[in-house]
Amino acid sequence: EQHVFAEVLNQSAEFLNSTLDVDEVFERILIGMEKVAPNADLAYLWLVEYGMGQIVRHKAFSEIGNTWDRPDGKIILRDYRNLREVLQTRRAVVVTDALTYDGWMAFPTNETIRSCLVAPVILDGDVVGLLSLTSAKPNVFQTIHAERLETFAGQASTAIRNARLYWEISQHAQELERRVADRTLELRHLNNRLQVILDSTGEGICYSEKRQVQYANSAFTDIVGYTEKELQESTVPLLELLATDEQEVKRLREALDQTRRSG
Repeated sequence: EQHVFAEVLNQSAEFLNSTLDVDEVFERILIGMEKVAPNADLAYLWLVEYGMGQIVRHKAFSEIGNTWDRPDGKIILRDYRNLREVLQTRRAVVVTDALTYDGWMAFPTNETIRSCLVAPVILDGDVVGLLSLTSAKPNVFQTIHAERLETFAGQASTAIRNARLYWEISQHAQELERRVADRTLELRHLNNRLQVILDSTGEGICYSEKRQVQYANSAFTDIVGYTEKELQESTVPLLELLATDEQEVKRLREALDQTRRSG
């Protein structure tokens, strides 16, 4: 039986770590839990934070398991003896018979639960989750099942870590994309406002890079008699386009040089 379970663990490790989708990881954890104790009726996957627990996934393995309810929202784990013991010892806790277990508290409609097994999911030394199995029959879960569920919980913690890291990276990438999109839109609006100002001014304005015209407002094109597209596509230096003869080109260059020197 141990050899068979060892094979199941190997398969479960591959199964759990073959996806980085958090929801899919949770679902696969529940599927694997059934193999730990085939006679269980219901499996719960809890997330734990600041002493509070919330069931995020559950899976019924029998008809009666489908009838059992689960608590809505978060619960205080220390209010339940077996859950409190799991947090304190960081080990799996077995309730062989709820009727004789001192301090047993059942959820509404779950009064027919007779046995329960809970193991902690530990990440970086903290209990971040719980795996629990329940049955309508007493003595279903024994020490061997507790050991198996602890081992499986270790595999689950690795899968949860990988999926959580992938989720965080994905969220960060999406946030960066959103910021880039917002900044691009902001720059587009700024450019549009600047375009309106430049186009509406009566002064001729031209902008060039490496002797190539990049922009010319309508006032400038009216002055020189060329369209903006003609200026942009022209291979003739801008000063030569503006001047009527070589002497005027020379005067324009001297005027530009004087402007640069004077700042």
